[in-house]
Amino acid sequence: VYGYMTFGKDVKPDILMSYTSNDIMMLIARLLFGVSIITIFPIILLLGRSVIQDPLLSWRRRRDGMVTAEFESSSRYVLTVLWITVTLLIATFVPDISKVVSVIGGISAFFIFIFPGLCLMFAMQSEPVSCKTR
Repeated sequence: VYGYMTFGKDVKPDILMSYTSNDIMMLIARLLFGVSIITIFPIILLLGRSVIQDPLLSWRRRRDGMVTAEFESSSRYVLTVLWITVTLLIATFVPDISKVVSVIGGISAFFIFIFPGLCLMFAMQSEPVSCKTR
């Protein structure tokens, strides 16, 4: 909204790119945005890797009866390298991420508006509910 109020229809998809390159405040904003991306990446990597690794380890545990520390360590390394490689390939070959952002926005809208209601419905089905009177 602020981009449209400032630049009208000339606003670019990335609002920071709409400002001139010699504006010192925008240079600082771009730098801080880069720092935030760099610092959040390890957290996203940890979460994404654990989401993939946990089912893999439980499958291996069901199949073999146990998971060795060597398998867990090697799967962690492989998943980390794969995650970084896929991220690098996406960053290299997708020049405009506006489509990706719109898909993520749609998914997040599902989790904000629909998912809590579904959780409530399933919770109500699993627990008996009775009317309480005074």
